[in-house]
Amino acid sequence: MLGVPRLPAAALIWTNTAGGNWSVTNNWSPNQIPGAADAAVITNSGNYVVTLDGNQSVGSLTLGGTGGTQTFTTSGNALTLSQASYVGTNGILQLNGGGLFGAGAGNLTVSGQLNWTGGALGGASTSVAVATNGVLTLAGVNGTAYSLGEILTNAGTVHLQSGNLEIDWCGTNYGAFNNGPGALVDIQADVAVTNTCGGAGWANQGTVRKSGGTGVTVISATFNNSGTLDVESGTVALAGGGTLGGTLLAEAGAALDLDAGALPWGRRPVLAARAIRS
Repeated sequence: MLGVPRLPAAALIWTNTAGGNWSVTNNWSPNQIPGAADAAVITNSGNYVVTLDGNQSVGSLTLGGTGGTQTFTTSGNALTLSQASYVGTNGILQLNGGGLFGAGAGNLTVSGQLNWTGGALGGASTSVAVATNGVLTLAGVNGTAYSLGEILTNAGTVHLQSGNLEIDWCGTNYGAFNNGPGALVDIQADVAVTNTCGGAGWANQGTVRKSGGTGVTVISATFNNSGTLDVESGTVALAGGGTLGGTLLAEAGAALDLDAGALPWGRRPVLAARAIRS
């Protein structure tokens, strides 16, 4: 018996506004699962959740419509993108295990929310851009390791609420973290930021603020600062070298440790703080 023939590469529209599993053909129009060259479009208004129930590759993903909230969750599986993809204002992408990977031109722009509680972001020569109105939140259980294997550029807001961010430059991964002018990274707990196998590390042109946690946040990734590093709570220890321009602030009761490992700073910072150890 012959199967139903696949249509040529096309836009596949999610139609089930009650939510459901990615692999159910009747949830899409036309009634087929998006393939490696297809555009998966989840933009119909309503409040619903689309669950990735197996590893999949698509051309692109467009998530978020004009009304309601459209949530896509990886649920421990991997989605690979090969073309430009978007999370719109009403879209929520839940990376909760598995991974979100770019291939070719598979760059992702987030104008809505990307909630990262587990799994990896990766892909050779691809990037994730958080737009000015976008929010990226890292909020897994304590001890979660977030592997960043592609370029992350933030123009909006990043919340570091738990776990450790690992900027990965190993093998085919090219991880880097760029916090742009006017952007905010809000460190809300005693997390850590590392980088493996060298690479670009973390560049800050905006604001990095530690607003929570009374212990120590260790940044052992290379940290190149030309913006503002503001410690409002606990301690930030810079242990990976880099260049320090911009402004460094340590508020009353907080501390900034510039000598966590006898750092070879390429440039001395503007000291505008109460409790900086250098």
